[in-house]
Amino acid sequence: MKNKGQSVPREGKDMSNFNDLYDHVAADRTRAIQLLGIQDIRRKAIAELLAANAYTEPANIDAMTEQEREQHKAEAAYALGRPHILEVAQVPAPNSDETYAMAVGATSEHPNCIALCIQTKLEELYMSGIVERSATHHPRLFVVAANDAPDEDVQGLSTALDMLRVTYPDFQIVLNERTPEQAMRAALSDELRDALDACKINNSQESRRRSRRGRRAAAPAVRQGAHERRAHVLLRVHRPCTARPVAQHGQRRTRREGLHVPRALLE
Repeated sequence: MKNKGQSVPREGKDMSNFNDLYDHVAADRTRAIQLLGIQDIRRKAIAELLAANAYTEPANIDAMTEQEREQHKAEAAYALGRPHILEVAQVPAPNSDETYAMAVGATSEHPNCIALCIQTKLEELYMSGIVERSATHHPRLFVVAANDAPDEDVQGLSTALDMLRVTYPDFQIVLNERTPEQAMRAALSDELRDALDACKINNSQESRRRSRRGRRAAAPAVRQGAHERRAHVLLRVHRPCTARPVAQHGQRRTRREGLHVPRALLE
């Protein structure tokens, strides 16, 4: 029976990568023990998905094999947990093991679906050769529980991470909880950032208003100056012209007076 309007797995690169990574592990017989752990994580995430009534069966479910149906449910569980992954970033750690940090939120809602997303990231890093690249071959992953409510439960996620530690023994997986003081500081930082952004907007608007007022105040003076320049030009254009006599041989005409002065007096 279909549940209309519920969550469906996201299409695109994430889901393709999700299935490809699982299929790669399933095809590698040397990783059979790891596969058991991954399958356990998937089963718990699917159970959490169904309990939340957040699964929509595909239209062609009757034509799908049992394995395909389970894959579709796993994709939906991944999609349910993905919004809880707030950020993933590599942490600089020179001369040490490669280190990543992953911030997660609302840990009490779908901890096993969150764990499925973390498992997918771990597998992605594993396939990239991170274990061989790390100094001691034990890369680190810090999972930061960045819940809005400081007292939000993280026990379910902590239990799921225990299974991930067994499944990926080469990784150092550490769960960090944000203390109430840290949560308060984060909230204050957000409020301060919002206030600064508002001040920047207000200052920008005030600057534009001042600029407009300055232009309006300067406009009469600019117009007056333009009128005066035009009047001066008109006076020069309309100044009566007087015929000046032509200088005789041996005389020079001065520019200022327009007089004919003998050259000998000027020398």
